[in-house]
Amino acid sequence: MNINNLNDKKSASITDRSGELRPDVLMPADLKSHVLKSENVKSGLQDPNNLQSGNLKTGNLKSGVLQLLTQEQGSPKAYSGQELAAHFGVTRAAVWKAIEALRKDGYPIEGRRNLGYRLIAEYDLVSEPLIRRHLTPEAAGFYQIECFESVSSTNTLLKTRAANGALAGTVLTAEMQTAGRGRMGRIFYSPKGSGIYLSLLLRPDLPAANAVQLTAAAAAAGALALEASFPGLADGSVKIKWVNDLFLNDHKICGILTEGMLSMESGKLDYAVVGIGFNLREPDGGWPEELKEIAGGLPDGIAGSGARARLIAEFLNHFLALTKDLEAQHFLDEYRARQLVVGQNVEIIRSAYGTGAASGSDEKAANPTALAVGIDDDCCLIVRFADGHEEHLNSGEVRILPAPDRS
Repeated sequence: MNINNLNDKKSASITDRSGELRPDVLMPADLKSHVLKSENVKSGLQDPNNLQSGNLKTGNLKSGVLQLLTQEQGSPKAYSGQELAAHFGVTRAAVWKAIEALRKDGYPIEGRRNLGYRLIAEYDLVSEPLIRRHLTPEAAGFYQIECFESVSSTNTLLKTRAANGALAGTVLTAEMQTAGRGRMGRIFYSPKGSGIYLSLLLRPDLPAANAVQLTAAAAAAGALALEASFPGLADGSVKIKWVNDLFLNDHKICGILTEGMLSMESGKLDYAVVGIGFNLREPDGGWPEELKEIAGGLPDGIAGSGARARLIAEFLNHFLALTKDLEAQHFLDEYRARQLVVGQNVEIIRSAYGTGAASGSDEKAANPTALAVGIDDDCCLIVRFADGHEEHLNSGEVRILPAPDRS
């Protein structure tokens, strides 16, 4: 099954597996254009070859200079002010102002007399060229990547792009989100400097009811990517809490939000946007009070220069490999093997379910408890109640209960 087929445009929006289909409110074309332009102003990178001399604003010159310095990060190559001025068709004074503005933004740019400017190698920069260094040839041919310093929400921005005809394989990354979103309308805390956040556009030939496969594949790909990017993490150490969270040492280090548009004629997805956010370290000032008990990051000292760019690339590589043939479900063994809840007693949060279970009893008790016994072929969580009957939960949330005190 191809994940990148185009479907017809009569559609309704969906989020995860909630079962709720609601008409999508489409923006007028002029408003969509304004939104895209507003977000693009924040972009950390643009192609300098597309920046025309004599027509550069300060923000575009900053982006172009950063792009060139990024391409040479880690090498002895430096660009003189004269070289940069000639390349962009501006004055050396304009280049100096752009360099100073980048330094003010936190980019460690070294400048040496008679040598020029270079980006210090140890800085953990996220950029399209750095990401591409780690992509497989197949992934490099499929993905179109844009890197932003800050956006409201990568999912929100990419859904607008999708409605305007963006191609499958479009990827937006951000170093922070001002209005990051999680499942069930929750806020996804996305401060600068502590993680990386990205969204991926797909146009799969996939029934809407099977959209959870994309979430499961993203979870498996995220776990594999973390362990591939950070050798200090043992194989299998990153766990998956059904449906969509990644945990390390009992703390959440990653969340996933899959949203889409349903074709009303075919009953299949017109497009899907898979958003994933990685927490790599505790933010300056610590976690908000409501996240202190659950949120976490990687062990100290494990992330070096270029780590975030490699993590993005590894995620994209693994996700493409796991979803090339969705019918084969290459992701399912990995998804099952890493489950945190299987074998645990759980509380089923009924308020998070909408219609509730996919099959089984008419259990109506508020937040009943059960034993999580496995994941079925549809990525549903199988739970067994005290009376022996089972349900296959197709969406929602469960809470792992403390082990009973046997003392």
